[in-house]
Parts: sequence; C-alpha cells; structure tokens
Amino acid sequence: MAEPSQFLTPEPLHHWHKQFWDHDVKWSTRVVGADELDFRYSTIQPMVGFKHFRDGVSGLKQVTGRAHRDVERYMVGVIAGKAHPHFVIAIRALMDFWYLAQARQLDDTLLLRTTSSLQLFHDSKQSILDLHARVGKGNKPMDHFQIPKLELMHGVVPSVTSSGAVIQWSADTTEHAHITEVKIPGRSGNNQSYNPQICRWLDRSEKHRNFSLALSIQHIHSSRHNQNEGDLDPPDQDPMDNTDDEEDDRTPRGPNAAAQHQDFFARATWLSSNITPSTLLPLHTFHTETTAFQLNRLPNLKEVTVDKVATVFKVPDLRPALADYVRHTRGLHSTTFKIGQRRTSPSDADLPFTHLNVWYSVRMQMRTTDAIDTTDPQRLCASPSSKEWPFGRYDTVLLSNGTPLGPGLGGMVTQVPSHVC
Repeated sequence: MAEPSQFLTPEPLHHWHKQFWDHDVKWSTRVVGADELDFRYSTIQPMVGFKHFRDGVSGLKQVTGRAHRDVERYMVGVIAGKAHPHFVIAIRALMDFWYLAQARQLDDTLLLRTTSSLQLFHDSKQSILDLHARVGKGNKPMDHFQIPKLELMHGVVPSVTSSGAVIQWSADTTEHAHITEVKIPGRSGNNQSYNPQICRWLDRSEKHRNFSLALSIQHIHSSRHNQNEGDLDPPDQDPMDNTDDEEDDRTPRGPNAAAQHQDFFARATWLSSNITPSTLLPLHTFHTETTAFQLNRLPNLKEVTVDKVATVFKVPDLRPALADYVRHTRGLHSTTFKIGQRRTSPSDADLPFTHLNVWYSVRMQMRTTDAIDTTDPQRLCASPSSKEWPFGRYDTVLLSNGTPLGPGLGGMVTQVPSHVC
C-alpha cells in the first residue's frame, strides 16, 4: 500500500535543470533557429560570476549543472520577440514553476503560485506542438507530451506538503563530490589501478589537512599568548577588508573556503559597531534593510572633479542630479525624489563638494525573499570606454521605489544603468 510519490522526492538537478536542457533548449532552438539563438546569447553582456556564451549554446557538449542554470537565466529574454507569444508564455511558466519550487521555505500562497504556473504551462503547451518544436528521431514531429520528468512535476506540491522543501533533496553536493573525490584523484595517478591509487590519494590528503589544521591551531594559540605578553601590536587594518578588485565573488578564498559564505550584512554590522580612531571612514561595507554593498578600499578614480566624471562616463546631468539628491537628503525637496525624473536643479548648481571618488565596480548582496538567508554576492560593473569595452561597460539593475515587492517583480520598479547609481 506504499505511495511512491510520497517517499520518492523530486530532485532539482536532474528533474528540472536537466529537463530544461533536454527539452526547453531544444524546443527554443527549433522555434527561434540555432543561428539566431546563438547570436542572441553571444550579444548578452558578460557579468562577473556568470558564464558568458560568446559562441552560443546550440553547440555545447557535456554541459554541467552550473551551465544549465546560467542558460536558464537568459532563455525567456532571449526568445522573447522572436518566438510566438504563446510559446514564450509556456517556457516562462516552466521557469516560474522551477524557480518557485526551489524556495527554501514554502507556504500555502507560494504553493498555490507554483500550481498556477504549472497549469499555465498546460494551457499554453499546445503552441509547442503547433510550431513543431517537439520532435523525435529523424526530426519527426511528435503530437504528445509523454515526458516522465514533466509528469513528476505534478508531485512537487504534494511532496513539499509531506516531506518539506524540495531544494534539500538536490544532488548538487553528491555530484560535486564525484569531482573532488574521484576525478581529481584519478587524474593524479598514472591511469593504472584506479581504485587503490584514488584511496591512497584521499588518505594522504586527509592526513595533510589534519596536519595543516593542527599547525593552524597551534599558531593561533601562540599568537594569543604573545598578544597577552604585549609582544604584538594591534593590526593596522580590519582583517575583513578586501582589496582584490579582480576576484570573482563566487571564488572561495582561504582554507576550507568552499564551505564559507560571505555575509556583507554581518560584516557591515560588525564594522559599524567597532569603529576606532584608526578606522577608515566612511565605511566601505554598508547595508540597507534589503541590500548590502561592499566597495574596494581604493577607488579606481580618486579625487576627480564632478564635471570630469560627467564627461568620462557621459552623464551630462550628473551635477544637477547630485544637487537634487543633496536637497532631498536635507529635506528641501517638496516632492518625493525619484530616479530618472526631470532635474529641478540647474546645470551649474552649487554642490557642498567639488571632487568625487569613483569605483568601477561594487559588490552587492540581497536578502532572500523569505528573509531567512542571504543570496550569493554579485558584482556590478560600470566603467567608461576603453579598448576592451569601446562603449563602456554598464550593468543594469532594478531599483525599487520603496514599495514592498514581495516575491517576483510586483509593484513599481525603475530600470537604470548601474553607473547612474
């Protein structure tokens, strides 16, 4: 009397991301065209921390789960405007379902939205067959959706109700362990007797880690003993400060860094509560209620005039925009300050400062929609014209006007290039 759907939980890596690669990508390639799809992916501006598909996606082989996720992020925007609207709705509905179902905490409202997204796909999926996007062997069109992974999607909501959030059953950890525990040790041998050589490599690596850990513990005890005796002076700078501007936000650092998770909110709170006379002000790590920011210790342009910055970044209304912002912070604006509105200050407005420090990038971190955790830090770039970037590099951000958005992009949102910020 067992019910498999209750104890065989969905698995995001293979059931959703692999399904996207095996079906959604193929459907989109047939509808949009391989050349057009590759061209559209190649024109997407590279972002730090995400893979850039300069040669497109139709010719990719042995794609990893990480690449699946990066392709997913752009698919709806890539096919929009070229594919039939009902086809775009069907693909977007599947995306909504997958992203909603990956939430770490789901309530009745979120489960209802997940079910509605799946129903929207079923309402629009006929367009996939009408466009002959679903084909079998010999490129023969198929007239059905007998896809096991698609059928498993109907068990997601019941599984969440009985077994908890689906994301906890993801096979990402075990799949990654296959690389660290099998592939890397296997490449370190001589391609002979794999099993004993891999076991020997893992055994020696564990002994090496334990020895390094013992030395680190001994070094910490020695340092504390010396500090108690007054032999060491306090450090000149905050040990949490980061000056590496070229480092990928997702690249782990230091021993056991793979398990580390940067929390800019905690860092900003710690810095603001431990200000000393030697602390560099203003703080380069700070946060609002929903977003944390981190700047490098040294700016890319130091002490540059406002007019010079406006010329370099091609922002002719920078001075009046800054003047409007200063008036807003001082409570001198009669109306609510909005980004992108018509400037009320003149082009030659006086400012309480004459020079600016300019950073070409900023790290940002958000709180998750359920507010119980933080997202991975991301880097936004804004740099002027150069040989590598003839038209400059301006990543795009979405800014809320203060209205609580909740899950998704509900409410009013303003889209502006990040260099305006």
